[in-house]
Amino acid sequence: MPLIVLRLPDFHTSNEERPSQCPYCGSHLFQRWGSYRKTVQDASSEISEFFRYRCNGCGRTFRSYPPGVDHTSMTLRVRKLAALAWALGVSARKVVTIFSEYGIELSHMVVWRDGNELI
Repeated sequence: MPLIVLRLPDFHTSNEERPSQCPYCGSHLFQRWGSYRKTVQDASSEISEFFRYRCNGCGRTFRSYPPGVDHTSMTLRVRKLAALAWALGVSARKVVTIFSEYGIELSHMVVWRDGNELI
């Protein structure tokens, strides 16, 4: 009998590493410009902390997110799992219903968009 192993991305609540360069101009000179905490949804709600930096080369600011967390309010692991369920044939609205029973609020458009990206 074949066995399928799913490898979902890990996530961390804080970023221990400083970015190596500015994503806009590539400069290596920038300073921390503040920090922010927000609640992200995974199997349970977690508080994630990320930092903002200001580049000395171009003057622009950018954020450095911990692995597995981005600008959305849920982790990449939750979004990939929902996309995988949709790709396997579960309707987007049914995926939203299943996840809401576990306390994770998703939009059916998020499921559809991430599912199309996965495929």
